[in-house]
Amino acid sequence: MADEPNSAAAVDAPAGHAGPRKPADRMTIKVYEVGPDGTTLIRTVTCNFQGPPTWGMRR
Repeated sequence: MADEPNSAAAVDAPAGHAGPRKPADRMTIKVYEVGPDGTTLIRTVTCNFQGPPTWGMRR
């Protein structure tokens, strides 16, 4: 992986690794933050959409 200049794109797209993924069931959000010392922090948030949405929609 040392010869890949764009290693962030390689993490985003594992070719044939997880099989056919359904984008409607699961969504991965990447948040890029720059720390106070100049380093880039990559925070990965995975949202799972299987089942009813229960956040703030209680009746």
